[in-house]
Amino acid sequence: MPSIGILVRGMEENAGKKLAYCVGDYVRELSRYINLERLDGITIAVDYNEALLDLDRGCETDHRLTPSSELVEGVAMAPSVIRDGVLKSHLVLNAAYIFPCLTTRTSTTPTPCICLPMNALMSNSQ
Repeated sequence: MPSIGILVRGMEENAGKKLAYCVGDYVRELSRYINLERLDGITIAVDYNEALLDLDRGCETDHRLTPSSELVEGVAMAPSVIRDGVLKSHLVLNAAYIFPCLTTRTSTTPTPCICLPMNALMSNSQ
């Protein structure tokens, strides 16, 4: 599995580290089944809207990333980014929906709160 950076924004340092390790464990497990070579990184943010707007997409664009807000609340997005001329995806997660992974985690099965964002990643990286 390639090295994938996980950035946690807006959270107390120790809680952020625990969450990053938890998500990292799930990503390592999923990498056994899903090719994640084009995953640029993961951002877990308390202010999900701001994290989407601040994401360095690697190119100039007028398109502003905004989460769904009409019928459902956006919790994860895997926007395309360009790194060293290569098209990749960067997973941005809403911390409010990912944080429960720390308390519902089992040793063998990813919880639904991480499966949903990974489905978003898979559909965007095709």
